[in-house]
Amino acid sequence: MEPLDDGVMIPDGPSSRLPGGRVHLLDRTLFPRFETARGAGHVESWFAMLQAPDGQRAVWLKQTVLVRAQGPAEAASWAILFDEGRGERPRARRLRCRLGEIESRYSPFRLATPGATMQRRDDALTCSGRLEGHGAPWSWDVTVHPLAPPTRPLAARWLHEAPFPRNKTLAPVPIGRGEGHFDLGGDRWRLDGWRAHVGHNWGPSHPHRYVWITGAGEAEDGRPLHFEFVAARLRLGGRSLPWLGAGYVSVEGRRVDVGLPRSLRPARVTFEARTVGLTLYAGRDRIETCVRLDRDRMALLPYENPDGSTSWCLNSKLAWGHLTWRHGRRTRLRFAGHPIAVEIGLPERPEAPVPSLES
Repeated sequence: MEPLDDGVMIPDGPSSRLPGGRVHLLDRTLFPRFETARGAGHVESWFAMLQAPDGQRAVWLKQTVLVRAQGPAEAASWAILFDEGRGERPRARRLRCRLGEIESRYSPFRLATPGATMQRRDDALTCSGRLEGHGAPWSWDVTVHPLAPPTRPLAARWLHEAPFPRNKTLAPVPIGRGEGHFDLGGDRWRLDGWRAHVGHNWGPSHPHRYVWITGAGEAEDGRPLHFEFVAARLRLGGRSLPWLGAGYVSVEGRRVDVGLPRSLRPARVTFEARTVGLTLYAGRDRIETCVRLDRDRMALLPYENPDGSTSWCLNSKLAWGHLTWRHGRRTRLRFAGHPIAVEIGLPERPEAPVPSLES
């Protein structure tokens, strides 16, 4: 393994190189880690999220890998749909397979699981697939055009190869523009101009508890922005540690980082009946986010861990919320709007509606 100039590791070998020894930024942030994790527990996920400009529909396409501590490793293709325009609950389909059935390539990046493929073509990412289930098959052909370079909530490069935190997350496309379609039998969703976000995360297991929030839009003063925050409560020796988090808001291309490693101050996470709040700190900077939870419009998905336990992901890709950036007593930025994506990871199944997950 060789460290590159951005601190991300990529395997040596001609298959990982571009002419002149360069590696494309998308390949650096998307290449699979599971091949070096065999013999130990490992979970890994690649996803593309697309949100309609009016905040009424969203598509979440995922490919995942599970390397069990004991037992066969597997992969899965997922498609989750959110349609608030029709007042429908989220719908989800999943196709599982043995790990040996998938194909992966470092550069240009390509990950093909039965039912779905994600790959880089020039400077864009394409996602295509077909999943069977009750009723008509679902199929899609989507291209994501990046509007910003890859980034990470954890600003420090070395933290992505350090033992702690154990779970790593990257945003190969923090904000992008969608193009293509998603077909549900006779209903075709045109995704041209939809806001897009592509993520990649991995670790030895799913975090004990976590909150992830990302969004984009315009601040109250009209400046364009996008943001991503993540906080997790880990367990050590059977005891829960304080919430730790990291993230950023990018305003007109200027990035403000909060949380690790700029500050060791624990994150503040609050759960109310219909909201989740996350506050992260760095010196005199403080960024507060609050997202509204409409549980009738959220998906609840099971994530198996390498030890055989199950974590639960309660999430929405069409939430309303607001963000405030304060520097000391001065308010530097305010944002309110939708759609915002929010995920809440839990070790136990919450009391919430569950979409029909067709496996």
